[in-house]
Amino acid sequence: MKKLVLSLLLLTLAGCSAQTTNQTTTTTSTAPTQTASATQTTINQSAQSSAEKLPADYSQALQKAKAYAHKLHLSKQALYAQLTSAYGEHFSPAATDYALAHLKMDWKQNALVVARTYATDMHLAKAAIYDQLTAETGDAFTAAEAQFAIDHLTTDWNKNALLKAHEYQKEQLTTPEIKERLVVTDKFTEVEADYAVQHLDK
Repeated sequence: MKKLVLSLLLLTLAGCSAQTTNQTTTTTSTAPTQTASATQTTINQSAQSSAEKLPADYSQALQKAKAYAHKLHLSKQALYAQLTSAYGEHFSPAATDYALAHLKMDWKQNALVVARTYATDMHLAKAAIYDQLTAETGDAFTAAEAQFAIDHLTTDWNKNALLKAHEYQKEQLTTPEIKERLVVTDKFTEVEADYAVQHLDK
């Protein structure tokens, strides 16, 4: 009889131990999931809080920056000037800095788009385009951005020189005057200028 009671007691203790172990395992296994969920919630709340605290002019400056950069293909420096200018958008330097920092733009591609316009529509020489792209009072691209643009143009510079020469011919300039204008003023090379004057009447 005593042996039977002792056996029952041992079985009861074993059952309690197993239940406790299962509860501990369940609690431990769910802990990482609960922690990850709590962390994600904190991140989302932080992001939402940051968005709510962002001044209105910051987001407005960013929208304007996107429009100017994509539609007018401005350089970063020219865009800053436009956004902060009293004659432009008149945003604060802080709002403008925020806009430029969050603007995803390939400035070299912008320089290339502008360079193509100068080459195709205005028939400028390679050197003249570079100068215009980098001028502080011009497009204000960096030297690297301007050089990228020049290197990726597929312009026939002889043809551009000839088109300019035809314009000067209409002004009744002599051949020597036309060549001088092409080289000194327009910055075509001697070879390009010679090609132009030699093909004026062809």
